[in-house]
Amino acid sequence: MIEDWKIKISMFWIIASVAYVAHPIMVLSEPTTLAGIIAGRIDDAQITQALLLDFAILILVPLVMAFLSLILKDSINRWANAIVGVFFALTYIKTVVNSFTLPSYSGALLTFVAFVASVLIVWYAWKSKPT
Repeated sequence: MIEDWKIKISMFWIIASVAYVAHPIMVLSEPTTLAGIIAGRIDDAQITQALLLDFAILILVPLVMAFLSLILKDSINRWANAIVGVFFALTYIKTVVNSFTLPSYSGALLTFVAFVASVLIVWYAWKSKPT
């Protein structure tokens, strides 16, 4: 039987991933964004294969973590979720701040949800009882 904290962490990873993926979808509906993409830029960054690979990793890692959260042994599970959760919390909060400077309030809201989910991942991983 899968423990309750593992299911919660797995669900928070899925929430974080979906919210983070929804962010660019919302930003695409802003009038100036499409013109920038056509010109080969996203915000202030040049669109490159490396940038697209970074985005792919930021989307796939939480989904992989959702699966691993259900199958890893407790000790490894806690550490993996705490470490990766902190990394993503920092990444998401940076994106939230950047979204307000653009401004992209819908993107900021969605990424803030991903940030809260990653903080809850770290919380549940930390407070789970060692076996």
